[in-house]
Amino acid sequence: MYSQEQVNKLLQAATPDVLSSSVLIVGAKKSSWGAMGSGVLFQIADYHFVVTAAHTIRCAYSNSITLGMSCDDNRFLVFRSDFDVSDLASFFNFDDILDIAIYKLNSEEIGRLKSSRFLRQSDVANVLENGICTVFGYPSALADKPRNNEPLNVKGLTFTVPIYTGTTDGFDNFDNKYSFLLDASWSSSGVDGRSLQMSDLSDRAANTLRDLKGLSGGPVWMVGTSGTNPATWGRDLPKLVGLQVGVYPERDLVRATRWSVVLGFLKRRYPELSQALELAI
Repeated sequence: MYSQEQVNKLLQAATPDVLSSSVLIVGAKKSSWGAMGSGVLFQIADYHFVVTAAHTIRCAYSNSITLGMSCDDNRFLVFRSDFDVSDLASFFNFDDILDIAIYKLNSEEIGRLKSSRFLRQSDVANVLENGICTVFGYPSALADKPRNNEPLNVKGLTFTVPIYTGTTDGFDNFDNKYSFLLDASWSSSGVDGRSLQMSDLSDRAANTLRDLKGLSGGPVWMVGTSGTNPATWGRDLPKLVGLQVGVYPERDLVRATRWSVVLGFLKRRYPELSQALELAI
């Protein structure tokens, strides 16, 4: 038997370097700006993309907010062209079941991400029903409100929970073909195995799924499998399996779009990449 501390240390060892392949999505309006969401850097052939949640883009567009993302040297670059979204017809109706937004980076933008890592098809796998997954993103609860030209102070968050295997009846905007759920009802504990409480930068408690706005668009990695020896975790894992797009807070569940669905969307939008994508879909 493993103690909670031992399990947590094994999970930490299996967790990938999420910082180098993840970005903070920021929004600016007039003289104010702040954290809006999270994103994943992904590459197919010589095409480089930022992948995030479509509802983050929709929120910014609806409120005339200019979007950008984090890049080298603690700076930000402004998105100069439009995002491709998975369902334009339902873009403003809050019922885009895929909730995917893709931004194709140009050479100048890529040049500002030299310290970043673009994930490839070799980093991707299909999620398993007994998977244990780590979610990463930038919750706005952990971002301060910068004044004047002060830098945005933001903290990334990772949490690791198992795949939800219960009934999905009655869930709005959910289809198991496109999405999967994570069971976030488990109590939080740190690397030492002790109970962990999270607070925002003003020391207000922030321990519910409702406090995690801004995590949307972050990567979901499968880092282990339940029912197996924790010492074996990380041998063939971690693998990128999804994009975090929503929560069902009343049931303590996190919703993620399968990464295979992201690849399918890329194939439809960029048919010239079909041959390269056939290897992954």
